[in-house]
Amino acid sequence: ISHIGSALLDNGGTFAEAMAGLNQEIEGLGKTVIVVYEDMDRIGDGRVIRKILSIAENMAAGGVKTIFQYDEQNLQRMDKEFDHAYLNKFIHITMRLSEISFFSGLSYLLETRQYGKWVELEDFRYLNNVVFLDYNLSKLLGYQIHWKIQIQGAAIRNIQLFLQEIEATLQNNPSYQNKERRREVITFYVIKHFMYDLYQSL
Repeated sequence: ISHIGSALLDNGGTFAEAMAGLNQEIEGLGKTVIVVYEDMDRIGDGRVIRKILSIAENMAAGGVKTIFQYDEQNLQRMDKEFDHAYLNKFIHITMRLSEISFFSGLSYLLETRQYGKWVELEDFRYLNNVVFLDYNLSKLLGYQIHWKIQIQGAAIRNIQLFLQEIEATLQNNPSYQNKERRREVITFYVIKHFMYDLYQSL
């Protein structure tokens, strides 16, 4: 672990020395080691992500298997260099997580009681409502305008993170626990987790 810290944070010595020490310790275990980096796209620092990829590449020489969980689109929004060709240099096998409808995933997680201490499915129904433009303004323009929040297929892990943040916020802020304030919290996290460009512009 100290070698990983040195490699990531440049705490003295060289990167090559840190990796050599790490590989030596792993080889001494006599077992296959699997390292999992969850939500790599949420790190938000391209320099750190590049260092993680480099460490994983070097650890592969010592028999370490690495699994990365990330949203490629989010990585590219953060840094255009993180395209498929670049990632393929370090990640040779990719597997897409199945996307499901937002409400199907939400319903499953709430029904299995993995979440739901502070919210229930009914709290999210308003997201399906169609919002119509003011009648007088529509009459002036000559046509009716309406819109609704569109959440395209979402990976189950993104819905899990979405619920985790909602429940943590409600648990730590009692003033948000009534119905209307819950909607404010839900709407904010819908934007954060499923409307990346809009969230970045806030």
